This record gives sequence, C-alpha cells and structure tokens, in this order.
Amino acid sequence: MKRLGTFRETCFDPLFAGPTISRTLLDAMSRPATVLPLGEIPLVVPPPDLRPACAVLLAVLDRDVTFHVADAGASDMRDYLRFNTGAHAAAPEDADFVLVVGPTAGPALDAILRAAPEPTDDGVRLVYAPVDLDPLDSRPDLILELDDAEIYGERRLALDGLAASDFERLYACRATSRPVDLWFASPDGRLAAIPRATRWRPLR
Repeated sequence: MKRLGTFRETCFDPLFAGPTISRTLLDAMSRPATVLPLGEIPLVVPPPDLRPACAVLLAVLDRDVTFHVADAGASDMRDYLRFNTGAHAAAPEDADFVLVVGPTAGPALDAILRAAPEPTDDGVRLVYAPVDLDPLDSRPDLILELDDAEIYGERRLALDGLAASDFERLYACRATSRPVDLWFASPDGRLAAIPRATRWRPLR
C-alpha cells in the first residue's frame, strides 16, 4: 500500500488551473463532438496517458460528489483522486462520475445500466481515457454520429482505443438507463464531449 503523500500533486493548483479546464469542458459540452485542447497539464503523479483525464477530474470533483474508477488496477487511481479532490469513491451505479481506464467500462457499465429500469434525471458522466480523438486511421474503432442538425448539422466523432460494444449498449438502453454525459480525453491533452441531451448513434 502506497503512502498517501505519494499521490500529492505539487504542480497543479486547482484555484488557477481548475477554472481554465472547466471553461474548456463547458465549451466542449456546448459544442458536442468538437475536439478541444486542454492546454498545459501540470500533473506528475498519474501515468502520462491519463494525465489529461485526471486534470479534468481534479477540476470538477469535490467533497459533494462521488466517483468510480472502472479499471482492474483501480486502487491507486481511486486513492489519487480521493486524496487530491476530497471526493468519495462509490459503486458505479451510485457514482456521479465514472473514469473508464481502457477500452471498456466492463462490469461498471452493467451496474449503471441496471441501476435505472425506469427513466430518471439522476445522470452519470462517463470519462473514457486514454482515447485517440480524430485518429488518422481510415478505419477507427468507433464512430459516433450526432444528430442535432437543427443547430450544427450532422457530425461525426471518430475514436480509437474504445470498445464499440459499450456504445452499442448505451445506445440500446438510452430510453431506460441513467442519462449519460460522455467525455473523452486523449493522451495528447485534448477533450471531446457529448452531453446527455444530444442524440447520437454508433456507426462502428
């Protein structure tokens, strides 16, 4: 078991860095599927490919919210987020935020989809990382097609590093599951989001 002091971020000041990241997140939520740079990520503790996602979570988590880490080796990341934000770890079906480390949420997604057999306003934010946003590969792992043509027209978000099965299940259960906001953080410090009110469907 690691000493808690090893999780301390000495270069990240939430009073200064947090508002900038929060503004980028709000911009991403207001412009679904738009890939935006997060700027400088002054984190040193998490693995490099997870630092952008952790910076976003450090900016939004506090003592009043709960989170879950969907990852086989989640204990260090859970302690890191709890130590630096004061937020409380929770089961996925009860969490406000779920950090998905790797291509799939696995059993956590099962719990989330089972949690609301009837429509509810109690939503969850799924944060997938690390994700390759707008990959150069002509055949990405997943394409999400958005339909808000009245505002922006139809758009697509290409993603690598994700299991398409997660999004096929989310799409199939959209009428009965908890409302879901999707956040995607890339290893190179970029962010894209799809808010719960935006209609989307998986193409691959």
